[in-house]
Amino acid sequence: MPKASLDTNTWSPMVKDFTNQDLDVTLADLLTYAVSKSDNNACDFLYTKSLVAQLR
Repeated sequence: MPKASLDTNTWSPMVKDFTNQDLDVTLADLLTYAVSKSDNNACDFLYTKSLVAQLR
């Protein structure tokens, strides 16, 4: 996902782990960041890209 699409003003260990670059992460990585590390960007990405969000 492009770094420019991420919110750098929120809690996001994922952004800190991938400084100054676009992110190339797996679904498992996104889930780990969202659930285990409470990463807001990972959670937002998963929510907006999920089928549940598309059906609402």
